[in-house]
Amino acid sequence: MTLYDNVLDKCLNCGYTSINSDESLDREMAEVRYTLGPGESPVLRPVVRRCERNGYLLDVGQGGPTGRLEEPPADGTDLFGAVRIASDLAQLAVRELDQMRAAGQSIYRVHVGEVWDLFLGPPEVQAPVIEAIEAIARAGHEVEIRTRAVLPKSAIDRLAAIKERIRVEIPFVSMRPDIAAVWEPGTSTPGERLRCARNLTTLGVRVAGRVDPLLPLINDTQVDIEEFCVAFAGTGMYRATVSYLYMTPGRGRAMSRALSRMHRDILKGCFAGQPWIKDDNGVDRKTLPQDLRERGLRRFLEVAQKNALPVAICGCSDGDVISGGCHNIPQGTPRRRGESQVSVAPERRDGQLDFFAATALARN
Repeated sequence: MTLYDNVLDKCLNCGYTSINSDESLDREMAEVRYTLGPGESPVLRPVVRRCERNGYLLDVGQGGPTGRLEEPPADGTDLFGAVRIASDLAQLAVRELDQMRAAGQSIYRVHVGEVWDLFLGPPEVQAPVIEAIEAIARAGHEVEIRTRAVLPKSAIDRLAAIKERIRVEIPFVSMRPDIAAVWEPGTSTPGERLRCARNLTTLGVRVAGRVDPLLPLINDTQVDIEEFCVAFAGTGMYRATVSYLYMTPGRGRAMSRALSRMHRDILKGCFAGQPWIKDDNGVDRKTLPQDLRERGLRRFLEVAQKNALPVAICGCSDGDVISGGCHNIPQGTPRRRGESQVSVAPERRDGQLDFFAATALARN
């Protein structure tokens, strides 16, 4: 049995089942009510991050599953209520791309699934998303799909038919299903995702793994990193992208409700004393200490090299530690109007991150 087989066996034989199995649906996920109807432009919006220019997000819907441990949006969007999906998503997207091209705008890549992961939804919801991906790719544009779901065979076959323009990124938090279930609620298990990746790469679809987020003392140990690298290389992934956890007030409140006391205390201690900064979207956040991230990232790079696995360090999260952003920036591309530089915000009174303030720490 190979190292990859050992990791896959560990992932698949821990008594966990997938979101795709009826009996494993979370109550909130089961209550999502999807409606299909005519959409409204724009369905493409610019990517706002330092590591990419001229990229666009396909806005597949308002609300729905994210597959991440997050607090609901501050704008009141109902993640688990009535979710409206544009039935004419493909036509709207291609029309907007044609208008951009006619206006002389550069289009680097279209991203699908970075906000709402509708591949975690039922087939009737997935259908317009697949159609939009096919239409964008056949119009000559690169598409990157990010999902924590197990793609059905029909979707894999359709992606394989346009594989020259497609790449799929599959995130992981841990190869342990119990940890993954906390950080990625309502998603497929790590082992199921590895099988999905193998099915895609076998048909020639480019697949990248993503470790997001890396967590100090939780999933950045030598054993964890070796499992990530062996699993990614064993499924034929062409690259791994890695990024350490950064904290926002909303993310902290979500974690305070979901994490074990031990993990809450580990993270609180690691973030203590770190300053608040504003990211490119103007959101307050705290990063882990640079020396902590550098040790973990260099450990990941060393293990990946032994497994012949290329690694990209996420420039948005850890570009201040090790260069090696996850996207190419065309030379001479100007910063888009309205984009903000990262700036340091004033230190809060407590002098340290207290992202568990909203919920009592004594809770187990």
